[in-house]
Amino acid sequence: MNRPALLLLLLIMSCHQAWAAEECGWLPAARLDKAFPDMAPWSTMTGGKVGACKFLSDSTRPPNVFSATQMVKGSPAEAEAFARNLRGPMEKSYEVAAMPTLGAAGFSYKPKAADGSSNGRSMFFVGHRKQIAVMGSLNLQQAITPAQLAVAQSLLEEAFKLADDSAGLAAASDCKYFVEPVLKRLLPGPGYSVQVLGSTSCMAQASGLVVTLAVTEGRGLEALASRMGDPSCTVEQLPALGQHATLAYGCKSGSARASVIVIQPTRMLNYTFVPKREPTADERALLVDMVTQVLARP
Repeated sequence: MNRPALLLLLLIMSCHQAWAAEECGWLPAARLDKAFPDMAPWSTMTGGKVGACKFLSDSTRPPNVFSATQMVKGSPAEAEAFARNLRGPMEKSYEVAAMPTLGAAGFSYKPKAADGSSNGRSMFFVGHRKQIAVMGSLNLQQAITPAQLAVAQSLLEEAFKLADDSAGLAAASDCKYFVEPVLKRLLPGPGYSVQVLGSTSCMAQASGLVVTLAVTEGRGLEALASRMGDPSCTVEQLPALGQHATLAYGCKSGSARASVIVIQPTRMLNYTFVPKREPTADERALLVDMVTQVLARP
């Protein structure tokens, strides 16, 4: 995975819905209640049948957060390579440790201050088993104990069960927010794949080209219209897609990309195409066409 795709993936994983989330299909919140009973009851912030799930501890106290994301790779070798390729960049800024319980290339990493110290309250994980890769995190109000670290690892291992779930594997590559014939024209070449990262996010890639989709659900999102986007980009209005719909490209900052953002009364859809060069007019048109077809669905 190239660096722009990784950054987009991490951004998608950090997003969450603005109202009650769909339950996590492979890790129910009740499992968190048993794993961390002193922080119960836990609730689901993001969920879905497969992909990314994020959980929040007892809402009456300062928040603790656990998250995990399943990703289906083309083979066990690809899943292991995903983990190995992530370790190098993380070693530049984080304290990294091997975690073989999450696979031969599994590892954990945590933030470190300029003096090399760490508050010990945040830990991140990367692992693999069979064709499944997983990324996770545990963020607590207090320093993470060895027992809590072991529990977090056991929760992450739930993600690997997807490898033996044929229905789950099919769902993991079927994003309802994509139109495959258009997507394949936008992403020609070998290595085409679609990842469902949860009920509100998807990613597709081929030959180093990437398309991501992130959905934010809630009410009163129209107020975000004036604050969304990068002011360094060229922005075109898309009135055929609604009052608050824009296409952005030609950005002076960040990665070369094209983005379509549609803000509706109860949801915001954000599609981003990253080709590692400035998107062509035809590619921008394909991105808009795909969003148009998605919005036309019943």
